[in-house]
Amino acid sequence: MIVRMASVRVAPERIDEIVGRYRQIVRPVHQRSAGLRNHYVLVDRTSGQMRLIGLWDSREALEAALPTLEPARERLWEEFGEDPTLEARRGARECGGDSQQHQAQTGTGRRITTDERPQGRCVLDSVFSAQF
Repeated sequence: MIVRMASVRVAPERIDEIVGRYRQIVRPVHQRSAGLRNHYVLVDRTSGQMRLIGLWDSREALEAALPTLEPARERLWEEFGEDPTLEARRGARECGGDSQQHQAQTGTGRRITTDERPQGRCVLDSVFSAQF
């Protein structure tokens, strides 16, 4: 699994406007992208910090989507005069099963992120950088 994340800090009062434009500009591209498992927009309304996260089946799926995804992403951020930091990371381990069982196996100090899917639960418990 590939996790792609855009991070940006904006004026807190602009968050709703940016999320609305994201839904109009970027979400339709995501919905047509083969290999995208899910996408999330996380916001902190006090600090203005935003994280837009996409979970992809593979590096190849992400790369195949870039010709349509990048122009939409660039259009969104140009409208607001922002330039988010982009990261792409590859999951170090992916496993099925219940996240509570997996959490107990990996210990209490480790952060675990889950992605609910119709075929079960995919768990990403650690990541490392992938350059592309």
